[in-house]
Amino acid sequence: MKKHSKQSEFVEDNLTLETVVNWYGSVHFKSNGKALMRCPFHNDTHPSLKLDNHKGLWHCFPCGKGGDKATFVMEKESCSYPEALKLLCARHGGPSDQSSESTETKGPFYENPIEFEGFFAPLETPKATPKVPEPEATPEQLRAMEQENRAFANSCYGYVPDCGGLSEAYVNFGVRMVRQYPPQGFTQFKGRIAFPIHNERGILVGFTCRYFGQVNSVGGKGIPKYINSANSALYNKSRVIYGLYQAIDHILSEGLVHMVEGPKDCIAMHAAGYQNTVALCGSALSDEQIELLKRYARRVSLVLDGDEAGQNAAARIEKQLADAGFMVMNCLLPEGEDPDSLFHRYGKEGFCTIFRESAYNRRVKKFGGTLDDESGESDIRVALFCDDELEVIALHQQNLMERPRLERLEAEIRMEMDHLMGILFYTTNKPERTEVLQRLVHASKRLNILYKELNRPHGTYNKQIRIK
Repeated sequence: MKKHSKQSEFVEDNLTLETVVNWYGSVHFKSNGKALMRCPFHNDTHPSLKLDNHKGLWHCFPCGKGGDKATFVMEKESCSYPEALKLLCARHGGPSDQSSESTETKGPFYENPIEFEGFFAPLETPKATPKVPEPEATPEQLRAMEQENRAFANSCYGYVPDCGGLSEAYVNFGVRMVRQYPPQGFTQFKGRIAFPIHNERGILVGFTCRYFGQVNSVGGKGIPKYINSANSALYNKSRVIYGLYQAIDHILSEGLVHMVEGPKDCIAMHAAGYQNTVALCGSALSDEQIELLKRYARRVSLVLDGDEAGQNAAARIEKQLADAGFMVMNCLLPEGEDPDSLFHRYGKEGFCTIFRESAYNRRVKKFGGTLDDESGESDIRVALFCDDELEVIALHQQNLMERPRLERLEAEIRMEMDHLMGILFYTTNKPERTEVLQRLVHASKRLNILYKELNRPHGTYNKQIRIK
């Protein structure tokens, strides 16, 4: 427990969290006293540090750091708690160490200061006192925490999803319904759907519990959709990946891991047969989670929500994984959809069809789609995936019309190659991979011929091009 002093009273009564944080940079707080900023204590590419000015508390879920006003200064300045209080008081006119002491206890320096004049001049600034790490929990304590989690899970009711095709998967993941009067220590989860979280060794480390109703409904406004177990020696959100324990064998077999946003999406993917799926339980991916994934696979398929927020998160995570040496593919689901909503709407077979199309054709929009029939040049469409000899005849003699036609043809072939790369990324069967590679080679040869034509000077294009 931190020692109570005049300095701590001054910081508590006179300084706000906004004042302390803005000393290190400008942060905009909303009218409700809350703010979101990039965490300065880890490589944060997306604002993840939450601040509450009314409570005077801050917390970053990816790195797990948090605390009060003095703790923020301790982390920034790498100093002890008393030193942080002293620094805050010095910056904002608070009491010094000497003001709280009587003159009788101050020593000979204050009785005869002339004798000590210049005493501190040659001394260097003292180094910050290193923080003493908190003692780790003993194995017995960790086992006790897990037993407490299991007792809570056993106290919950069984949960039946509103889609029959998901029932078996929900049972396999141990999803439960929390009763209205849960055991002590779990009261924040009452009336919610509890998704147990296991680490990669199968230890039950915590829970993520979803609000049972609709968050945007009249009675659900302002209620958080998910509440997670608090960080502890057993559970740290930034070091655990939901569903990894259930998916490890399938990830090792496929050499590929699908990554979704939430536990419901993860379970829907497993129910559809994609059992090499894990969930982020949010939209942030920590360095510890990336290192954990490296143990099992180097190919990652991102299956995040199809809305703007989901795709922004996908772009950020794709860069993180690519920088860490992963091969990454972004699966573009229909706009506004996620794996759980697709499974509910179309069932297992329909979901699998849509998912394959979304995965293989993820970048069609990048090249502008197919040729426009109204242009009058639909006769020069490329027959995709055709292994026979392909003949393309120029429809216009004018050289100015040749280059646009060749550029459109180039876009078509590049679309074909991108589609084939998507199939190759998700295919593990050797005969199928061989066939796809042959089609890629064929498309590459056609593209090389087009490159040679496009590099010719204007007026020298071939009027008839054969692409084999």
